[in-house]
Amino acid sequence: MKHLAAPAVMESSIGSERTISMRVLLLLTILALPLAAQTPRFQGSINAAIDRGCRALVLKQKPDGRFARGVGHHALVMLALLHSGVKATDPMILRAKRPLLDPTQRVYDTAVRLMVIEKLGDPALRPLASKDARALLRGQGRHGAWHYQTGNAALGYDNSCTQYALLGLRAAQNLGYPTPQASWRRALSHLLRDQNGDGSMGYTNGASSQSMTTAALSSLAIVGPRCGYGETSPRLKRARVGIRRATKWLERNWWIGKRDKIAPRGFYTAYGLERGMAYTRQRLLGKRDWYVEGAKWLVKNQTPEGFFNRRDAVSTCFALLFLTRASRAPANESPANLSALFGRLSAQAPAAMVDEVVAALAGMGKGIAPAVVPYLLSETRPVREAAVRALRRITGERCAFDPARRPKDNRAAIARWREVVEGR
Repeated sequence: MKHLAAPAVMESSIGSERTISMRVLLLLTILALPLAAQTPRFQGSINAAIDRGCRALVLKQKPDGRFARGVGHHALVMLALLHSGVKATDPMILRAKRPLLDPTQRVYDTAVRLMVIEKLGDPALRPLASKDARALLRGQGRHGAWHYQTGNAALGYDNSCTQYALLGLRAAQNLGYPTPQASWRRALSHLLRDQNGDGSMGYTNGASSQSMTTAALSSLAIVGPRCGYGETSPRLKRARVGIRRATKWLERNWWIGKRDKIAPRGFYTAYGLERGMAYTRQRLLGKRDWYVEGAKWLVKNQTPEGFFNRRDAVSTCFALLFLTRASRAPANESPANLSALFGRLSAQAPAAMVDEVVAALAGMGKGIAPAVVPYLLSETRPVREAAVRALRRITGERCAFDPARRPKDNRAAIARWREVVEGR
């Protein structure tokens, strides 16, 4: 790569450490691809494209650590590099932390910064994450959505801002910060109200777009399990229907590019689709292998310098996040997983089985707590016992709740648990 004047940090960032990380990525991606796509040559071209993209982004870094103007775009570059295998301890990432602290009141900036903080896992950034989470919560309008600014409740809304606000709050919750169920429920009401009957969605009510339909797909998957509704809740059923309809619409209408022409907002949409498919745990888009289609077009249309869309860093980030399959859906984002666990517990379930379910729930982390609380209302005693024991292990709290008592006799304790998981 003689055409790149690589900085001294390049070898440590994209060299030997990247070789190991790319082997891991190679295995993960091959396992995810259908048999027709499992060729070393195809996978090698994907890996090479990721490496070239990383090198291109690294060269964007200024002496002060900044990759791009604006907190959001700077954070997006960090996110793409981290998901591409660059270590959180790499000198270039350490330098990039300082501009990450710049003040902002924009929803997009705040949300992507939270996603980076979650990925970094740096305790020193937790106060900033807490501040950002509160700002996003304040920015939610009464209609349940967000517009461009944080801090004050939005009057208008934009579904692009809304999907990133939800991604930011998801990251905040995964970091252990309380996110009230009321906020998630308002967001779900907005999404169900704004989604078109055919499953598509627009930036605002009405028109359909590829990008916003991928936003509907991932947002419904994020919000549904966090609302605290029971498995048979009509709202949760509507969310699942919305996911199916969005998937079918995208199967008919999504395309990333034709020849060398990218679809409108194609890079942004590609990352949106990657998130949506990951969060809904769908390998195929109906009968279409969305990843192979997207990866082939991206690899073919990357510039020799490693960028996508000429020398645009933002498009390059979205492309890398797609190619690396950056999104992962933890178990606590699937209500079906909770249902399956608790479904093992009949009224005669042995103590050892209750212990197994508690251990599995506790291993899912703090983000699962709001979804566990409704199981305190179960008519089955072992289910109530597993729920309260898991909540105690997850939160460290010891709220009074007697699983031997019926739910109607535990109302005050259940209300207190709701307050705990919502941070009230």
